[in-house]
Amino acid sequence: MEALSRLLDRAVREGLCSSFTVGTSDENSLMVSHLQFGDNTLIFCDADSEQISNLRYVFTWFEVVSGLKINLSKSEIVSMGDVPNIEDELFWEKVERRLAGWKQLYLSKGGKVTLIKSMLSNIPTYFLSLFPILAGVAQRLEKLQRDFLWCGMEEKPKYHLVKWSQICSPIQNGGLAIRDLGIFNQVLLGKWLWRYGLERDALWRSVVDVKYGSLWGGWSSDSIKGSYGGRGEDKLGWRHNPNKGFSVKEYYRYLDSASCAPFPWKSIWKAKVPLRVAFFSWTATLGRLLTIDNLWKRHLILVNWCCMCKQCGKSVDHLLLHCPMAWELWSMVLGLFGVQWVMPCRVLDLWAGEKWSSL
Repeated sequence: MEALSRLLDRAVREGLCSSFTVGTSDENSLMVSHLQFGDNTLIFCDADSEQISNLRYVFTWFEVVSGLKINLSKSEIVSMGDVPNIEDELFWEKVERRLAGWKQLYLSKGGKVTLIKSMLSNIPTYFLSLFPILAGVAQRLEKLQRDFLWCGMEEKPKYHLVKWSQICSPIQNGGLAIRDLGIFNQVLLGKWLWRYGLERDALWRSVVDVKYGSLWGGWSSDSIKGSYGGRGEDKLGWRHNPNKGFSVKEYYRYLDSASCAPFPWKSIWKAKVPLRVAFFSWTATLGRLLTIDNLWKRHLILVNWCCMCKQCGKSVDHLLLHCPMAWELWSMVLGLFGVQWVMPCRVLDLWAGEKWSSL
């Protein structure tokens, strides 16, 4: 790889390829033509077809000199900004392509949540760690996740029972702990501030210093007048976890923290039941099932009556707790455990009960 590096430097000197230059003056400028990580090479050049052709020649020379073969099918052109004649695949197109493979699969709501957490939320991670995400892009990606969770890949729209902000909240607060892309983007970008203080000799820090000014070149106007504290070596400390340093997980938890009423998440998600059953229990606890009262909120005109007891009953609490037919079923099940139970007012109170959690 050293031979390839020398050939690229020679190509820049001969004017065959350009480089990435930071700084306005010759004394304060920094030129970067390429970066190498093991057997991977990142090359900077202008969006010019002639320079791309010259790079092909450089690769050919390298193959002749080293006897190695460069696999161009594994290479990729990454455009920055509006580049003509380049059709870059957008992030949501990658998500849509991934979803297309699951279109014909029958997945429960619990399975969809697992796929969103493990696959869809991780697709744009590299981009989010380098650039601020545009609001429109974040909304498009979140819409794809919402539609997949509630509608699957069907053309027919379905009701989204729980708002997305609630879904992105921690499980302890009544959510599903799916990542909020805006907060996750802020967390990943914040890690660079931590690395800036630690990696003093890194090339990327030199680029930042040249472009924006070093720490002592304008960011701090007052110099230190004397020593303070102990005599040990100073080091950066992360307030939320002083012993381990910066943590993306801890920073995300800090930004996503919000005060709310206690939620009986252990009774729902720690129960030994299939995920689809736990998801239904979670939806019912939030009072978001499509009962009469929730259908009224969606401007559907329906008669206020319970389909089982033929009496007035429009809420989730009536359907699952207070309906006479539901109460008979509860009495039969609880009788098997020898439990005498006074039915609470809400499903939320049912899960929060100490006797119920011990069953």
